[in-house]
Amino acid sequence: MFLTNNSISAQQLLGLQTFGKYGLVTANKREIVFFSVLPSNIAVMSRDTVERKINNLMLLLSAWSDIEIICTDGCESFDQNKIFITDRIAQEENPKVQELLKLDLEHMDSIQSEMANARQFFFAYKFNKARQSDDEIGVLVTRIERQLAEQDFVSHRLEKPAIKKLLAVYFGISSYGDSIPDEETYNGEDAFL
Repeated sequence: MFLTNNSISAQQLLGLQTFGKYGLVTANKREIVFFSVLPSNIAVMSRDTVERKINNLMLLLSAWSDIEIICTDGCESFDQNKIFITDRIAQEENPKVQELLKLDLEHMDSIQSEMANARQFFFAYKFNKARQSDDEIGVLVTRIERQLAEQDFVSHRLEKPAIKKLLAVYFGISSYGDSIPDEETYNGEDAFL
C-alpha cells in the first residue's frame, strides 16, 4: 500500500513514539532495547572455540527467543559526496584544482573501503510496556545483560545517543546521529527524531 497522506512524519511512518528509559518506545507500547555486541574474529579461532561460540548463541536465542539480530555498516555511505566531487571535477576548469579533487575522491574511496569492513552487530529485544513497568523492564534488561556476559558476548546496552547513531547509519542519514535533534518538526507538529 502506498502512502497518500503527505502529512505523516518519519516518526509516525516508523511507528516510533519517543525515547523511553531503556530504549525506543513504539506506537504500540513496546520498548525496544538495543545491545551492541562486539564481533569475534572466527578466522583466528580454533574449531572448538567457534563451535562453543555457536552453541552460546543458540543458548542465548533459546532463552530469549524474541531477540532480533541486527547487522549494520559501521558508518554512513559516501556515495553522495563522491557524486558531488565527480561533478565538481567535470565542472572545474583549473587543472590543479581538478587534480586536488581527484585526490580527494581517491582518499574517500580508500576510507570507504576500510570502513565497509567495519560491521556492527546488535541484539534488539522488545518489551511490552502495557504489561511491564519500567522497574520490571529494568530487571529483565539486567538479566539479558548478565546472560550475554555468561554466554561470552562482549556487549553493552545502547543509551539514547548511540540509538540515534544506529538509526542514522541504518537509514543512511549520517554517522553523526547523536547530533540529530531529538525533536523533528513536520508540518508544525513536533516529533522526537
